[in-house]
Amino acid sequence: MLYIKNGRIYTLSFSFELPEEMSIVTDPAGVSPDTLIMETLDGKYQVEIGAWTKDADPREQIESYIDYGAHIRMSDTFDVERGEMKGCAIFHRNESWREEHYDERLTYLMNEDGQDTLVLAISHEIFEECERNGIAAFMEQPNIKRFINSIRYEKVALEAL
Repeated sequence: MLYIKNGRIYTLSFSFELPEEMSIVTDPAGVSPDTLIMETLDGKYQVEIGAWTKDADPREQIESYIDYGAHIRMSDTFDVERGEMKGCAIFHRNESWREEHYDERLTYLMNEDGQDTLVLAISHEIFEECERNGIAAFMEQPNIKRFINSIRYEKVALEAL
């Protein structure tokens, strides 16, 4: 469940502010519950944030995802902390380099819906050679940086809603 309170979007375990200058994808296919997808108006960047149930340690999740598909590492897996949530992230791309990705997995105490993992994924569709390696700069844009920095752990009970 996603809900809004005081200008923040909440799940049962974390909250965040919506980034300015992004649109909400209202008809996403194959998206898990408690997940929100936003994209830039030109459609080149997409941001997905959601609550999942982990099936492995965050590092193992990312490593198996990268090893399973046709993904090429653009960075080593590195540790990430957001308050009480800890995990890891990686930058990677597809084989044709038409897409770049940032994937982050953070764990928290299991909530009432059985969720214990925050997933933050940023995708970049590349149309020209000069657009490569664009995700890190995108993440530094003030609106996106503010959004990422606003992510925080929030243990909320269903009856408190």
